Amino acid sequence: METQPDQSLASHKLAAEIKISQRTLRNQPEAPEEEPELFYLSEKIDQYLIRLGYSNAHVLGIVVNLLTVGKVRVEFRHYVERLELVDPADKTTRGIAVDIFDRFLLERKGRSNQEQILEFTGKIIVQSPESHRM
Repeated sequence: METQPDQSLASHKLAAEIKISQRTLRNQPEAPEEEPELFYLSEKIDQYLIRLGYSNAHVLGIVVNLLTVGKVRVEFRHYVERLELVDPADKTTRGIAVDIFDRFLLERKGRSNQEQILEFTGKIIVQSPESHRM
């Protein structure tokens, strides 16, 4: 199976080496448009792992779409984040995108447990039981 030249370059990059641009759009019509911010992919993965409750499947989907298509739109309740690769040469195949994500998670596990505990914020929602009417 042949690989394209830009794919072999991206396959050697780590998430900490891939720059992305983020534009945040508020869901309010009167909200001013914000200037794009630059991040490394590793920073966004960290943010999403915490925000989405360490749900790797959702974060993996975002990363794969970003790295294979070059851009992705992530919708939250009050705003939308539009992420785009700064360097189009970082666009790659699905297999390499998954590998970049997996390598990031393996590197992250190497950090001390205390550092990981400080980063983790759990979310628990407790609902009061509904009274049953007869």
